Amino acid sequence: MDKKEKRTSLILIILYFLFLSILFLIIVFFQNPEYANSIVPISGLPQSTHYAVFLFTLPYGLALLFVFIFPIIFIPIFVKLKNLIFRNFENGYVNVNLEKPTINFKQYVKRSIYVALLAIGLLATFSTFLNFNQFVSERQLEYLQEKGIPVQYSSDGFLAVLFIFFPFVIGLWSISWVMEDLGFIHYKLPEEKTNVLFEIEPMHLKYTQILKGYAGISAIIYYVAVLIFYIMNPGKGTITDLVFMFMAIPLWIIMSFPFYFVYRMILLKRLKFLRKEMPECRTITKSEFEI
Repeated sequence: MDKKEKRTSLILIILYFLFLSILFLIIVFFQNPEYANSIVPISGLPQSTHYAVFLFTLPYGLALLFVFIFPIIFIPIFVKLKNLIFRNFENGYVNVNLEKPTINFKQYVKRSIYVALLAIGLLATFSTFLNFNQFVSERQLEYLQEKGIPVQYSSDGFLAVLFIFFPFVIGLWSISWVMEDLGFIHYKLPEEKTNVLFEIEPMHLKYTQILKGYAGISAIIYYVAVLIFYIMNPGKGTITDLVFMFMAIPLWIIMSFPFYFVYRMILLKRLKFLRKEMPECRTITKSEFEI
C-alpha cells in the first residue's frame, strides 16, 4: 500500500475501535442495572453478558472465518452451477497482481454499503419467521410491550438480530469479492474470424446482481415499514431508535473495515488456488475492438 492508503486504513481502524468501545460502554456499563441482569431467552444469559458474547465477540470471530471459508466452499459450487446454465461459455481468469495488495477505498465503501443492505434485508425477511422476543432481555421486552413497539422495530431488537446476520453476510459477499478480485471471467467467442457477436463477462456479475437486487429491495421494504409504524404511532419509541436504525449503513462502513482489511491484505492471495483449473486469459484493450 502507498502512504495515502496506509493513512486511510489507520484512520478507519481507529474509528472502528473507537466506535466499538463507545458502543460497548453504552450497552454493557451505562445501561439500567435491571436490564443488565435481565435474562435474554435465546442464550439464557444476563443481557450484559449476552451482548458481550453475541454482539462484541462471536460475530467478529465468525466473520473472519467466513470471509475465508465461504469462497472455498461455495465458489466451486457456483462455477459448476453456472457451467450447467451457460454451457457454451468457457471459464478463465485475468491475472491480477496480488503480490502488492492494495485497497480501493471507493470500491470498499460500495461493498460495505451492500453488506449493510443485505444484513437489513435478511432481518426484514426473517422477521416473519424468527421470534424476535427471544433476542432481547425479558425486562426490555416488557418495556417494549408496554409501549406497544414491535421488537423488530426497536433499536435493541434491530441490533441484536443484525449482529447475528453479520458474519453470514460478510461470508456471502466475500464469494463475489473473491471472484472479482481474482479476475474470474467467462466468455463465448467464435472459433474463427466471423461477424458474430461474442460475450466476455466478469463471472461474479451474475452472483452479485442477485444479492444486490435482493439486498436493495428488502432493505427498502424494512425501512418503509419502520417509518410507517412510527408515523402511524406517534409518541411510541424514541427518535434515538429511528436515528440508530437509519445510521446502520454509515456505521457499517466503519464496522466492516477490519474484516475487509484482513481479507484484502492477507486472505485474498491465499485463495489464488481457486483458479488453478482455469486458463489464464490475456487482457484485451480498447484498441483491439476498434477497426
